[in-house]
Amino acid sequence: MCLRFVPGLTHLEHESYQQYFNIQQLDLQCKRKPLFGTETCHFSYFYQNHEIRYRDHVRSDDFDNVPILLLQLLYESQNTTLCQVLAQSINNHSLCLDRIVSLSLFDWLCLSYCINNSNTTWNHLHLDRVSNQSLSVFTAGLTNNSLQIQCKRLEVWLDEPTDESIHKLLQPSLLYNIQECYCVLSRRQYVLCLVLLEFLNLPQLKILHLIIMSSPTIPTVDNTYYTDKCTELEKCIERNSTLQEMKIVCNGTNEITSTIISVIRGVTRNKTITSLTIHAPPLPDGVIEQLLKDNNTLQALSLNIPDELLPSSLNIVEVNTPLTALGWSSSELMTSSLLPHIKGLHCLILYDPYPPHLLFLSHPSLHTLTLRLDTAESAIELFTILQTNTTLKALSVKIKKERVYTSSMGTSLQDMLTQNQTLKYLTINNNIIIGENSIPSSFLSFLTTGLRHNTSLQQLSVSIPLNEEIRTFINVISQKNNLTELEVNFKPDQSYSNCSDEEKKQIMTPLFYEQVLPAVTNMLQSHTTIRLLRIKCWDINRKSSQPNWIELLQHLYETIFAHPSLEYIEIRAGIITPPLLVDTLKDQKKTLIDRHRKEQPHKPLPIVNLY
Repeated sequence: MCLRFVPGLTHLEHESYQQYFNIQQLDLQCKRKPLFGTETCHFSYFYQNHEIRYRDHVRSDDFDNVPILLLQLLYESQNTTLCQVLAQSINNHSLCLDRIVSLSLFDWLCLSYCINNSNTTWNHLHLDRVSNQSLSVFTAGLTNNSLQIQCKRLEVWLDEPTDESIHKLLQPSLLYNIQECYCVLSRRQYVLCLVLLEFLNLPQLKILHLIIMSSPTIPTVDNTYYTDKCTELEKCIERNSTLQEMKIVCNGTNEITSTIISVIRGVTRNKTITSLTIHAPPLPDGVIEQLLKDNNTLQALSLNIPDELLPSSLNIVEVNTPLTALGWSSSELMTSSLLPHIKGLHCLILYDPYPPHLLFLSHPSLHTLTLRLDTAESAIELFTILQTNTTLKALSVKIKKERVYTSSMGTSLQDMLTQNQTLKYLTINNNIIIGENSIPSSFLSFLTTGLRHNTSLQQLSVSIPLNEEIRTFINVISQKNNLTELEVNFKPDQSYSNCSDEEKKQIMTPLFYEQVLPAVTNMLQSHTTIRLLRIKCWDINRKSSQPNWIELLQHLYETIFAHPSLEYIEIRAGIITPPLLVDTLKDQKKTLIDRHRKEQPHKPLPIVNLY
């Protein structure tokens, strides 16, 4: 309070005060979990800035903190010159509030004052989660309409927003001229159609991503007014000449169906939008067919609509949309009525099973593929095709049934890895979580043998059983310098399938500390080119601890900070991170950082993510 009293009296006018605000290389940019190769390949087809994802930030005490106290002093002093000095100190003019636990209303007022007087074009403002009250305070402070104060990219989570609060947010020049907007809307206080109109009337908007966390308000206005607004939305999108990419993810609820229909019909006749992603409510017959027939600019289309919400049938006769990337979630029947009519796909994401031979018959030049395999026969078919395929670069397969893991399936995977030397990125069930089916021990043996003879893979993400054979698996990985990205999700061995959850934890916890971590340490000591590493093991007792486990962890952390190429490592042990992992790192972190900076002064610190 005393510190705030002084600038109120002095206005911080003496030049000696500038040293506190002229902070060289203040890095307040977003710190995100890196994308692995398969994800990068897939997302790059759909999104211009594919690194921007929902809930993907990494937090660490190594990162610079937003100087809240300085913002408060600026507001109290009303010194606009120092606002500009501080703004110019921020790297890349990018400000991320994700690492701040909470901001008071006064803090929001101080932040808006600094931005309002920064005389800066901000490349990226990530405001994180903002309540409606905080939003009102922040917006009220943005009174300067100078074209010198603008924002190119806005990222924000609006809590309980209203149509009016969103309208006010977008009026000041700071946000009126945004080119990219990534927005989460939570709780039903707004009408989606009206919100979309607000965003789409921004004159320079090129990218719009909206995630709807709960069903928007059902309009209380009369039906004629709402119908007119939906028509206006359709025409607005049709005429828009700047928008290139649109993503709308929302609950499948009937009350916004008319809005989504207007969006799709507007995109159908739009001439600049090249990417459309919609996770949508029920759609009537003819809407999708008309889009594919009449649109001639879309290059990437992703539709995730549950079967029960799709039209009763798809009657696709003609496709003129020049798609190179398609994401599609539907039954095999619906998919089979769509895929043969589309030619020239390079990227295909199917969330449901589909016969691989039909897929490659229609699209022989695929570069990236995501496919769910529900039978051993379909897996064998896919891996057999890929033994001689020379175009596919990234493959992600999802297997939910134990019956898929037959010895014949394992042999076909082994042969594919041995013979295919063009596949660079491979993901097999990297997102299996607690409670899903176990994986047979034999699968690990087939995978290891195939990898031993493979020379092309640069990234591998896989779920494997945790048993004695992991040492052989890790040893093979250690010799693969071409493999620079590794993600392993350790699952209980099939022999534990009849054990209770607690019994699995009693078995898995010592295996994790005494086998997995030492194996990873040894791998890092011999593998000098790995960049990204993610280790997961969910069946862990977070309270368990043994004296020798601390020593094993210390050795791992020492190896991480001494590694010549490692940029990022993530260790997920259980739903809640065991204190043992966190505390052991905390105790030795300063020493490790000092040693790293002395021995590798030109290499950035590796990011260690334990959460």
